[in-house]
Amino acid sequence: MVTHVDEYLLDGKRWVTSETLRFPSWQCITDGLQAENFHFADTLGDWEGSPVTDLSPEWIVLAATSGKGRPAALSIEDRRPGPGC
Repeated sequence: MVTHVDEYLLDGKRWVTSETLRFPSWQCITDGLQAENFHFADTLGDWEGSPVTDLSPEWIVLAATSGKGRPAALSIEDRRPGPGC
């Protein structure tokens, strides 16, 4: 889990926001997509469209419900540890 805190000024008033994010493992993502009959249409490792690698700053998953794209079962291997589903 990662907690992120932002502070900013709006109309002279100071605002503070906080959020905690939980990142599932790649297996949890794959299992969840399969359970809902989705398929991976594409996976990206950053907003420039690079492939997912061990050093990717992001996991961007494009999923589809049609037969297009590759089945979730053929996804890339789990690249980062994550908490259980």
